[in-house]
Amino acid sequence: MRFKRFLLVFLLGVFVASSSMAMVVTKEIVYQDGDATLKGTLAYDDAVTVKRPGVLLFPEWWGHNDYIKRRAIEMAQQGYVAFAADMYGADKLAQTAGEAQALSKPLYENRGMMRRRARTALDVLKQQGNVDKSKIAAIGFCMGGTVALELARTGLGLKGVAAFHAGLQFPEKISKGKVKAEILVLNGAADPMVSFEERDKFIEEMQAADVDLQFIQYGGAQHAFTNPSANKFHIKGVAYNAKAEKRSFDALHDFFDEIFWQQ
Repeated sequence: MRFKRFLLVFLLGVFVASSSMAMVVTKEIVYQDGDATLKGTLAYDDAVTVKRPGVLLFPEWWGHNDYIKRRAIEMAQQGYVAFAADMYGADKLAQTAGEAQALSKPLYENRGMMRRRARTALDVLKQQGNVDKSKIAAIGFCMGGTVALELARTGLGLKGVAAFHAGLQFPEKISKGKVKAEILVLNGAADPMVSFEERDKFIEEMQAADVDLQFIQYGGAQHAFTNPSANKFHIKGVAYNAKAEKRSFDALHDFFDEIFWQQ
């Protein structure tokens, strides 16, 4: 599947002459959501000369840290234009679970603000001249997965949304046909922070709303299983799982092959 994607990219003339050296460029972008000043990270391969799909990334509750920036760079290495959003405000980062809870609480309690801040980041990505605006996806991790799913629930015309170890509680019901994006949820089967009741309720709601949903659970994987630094916080139920990380990103790349290159 991924070979097919890169073959298509090549045939479309995306790669420049072999004399040019490909390099991922990263740029800080300062933007506004009302009175809040936000600072995200844009990443793209400057050797790609035509428009390509855009990927919007939402961070864990720790904020716009090195982890989400690394994931943006990885997306750029795959040939996408990636923008890692800031959900809290420029340079607001949590170092402890208590700080993360305090920073994330306003977003969970005010889903309108969460959605608006996500849409603002999406607008930044769409404004980039090297982005194919007809091919945009959003992904998120933990809190960011919830944010990405909330963005999908607004009915915006995203091609797809992928949520890694995301919370699945949503206060507002969605109507049939509201969600336009295809959805991929990648959760740990041993994640104690997302109950099986919440998972079942989420799946039932997606089915009732005619959403194109893939829901994958990884045996033995706990919360934040994609983050190699997860164990250092010593939070019960939070642990890195290398096998689940690899499997989930393999699933993501197959998902992107499908939504970007086969339709």
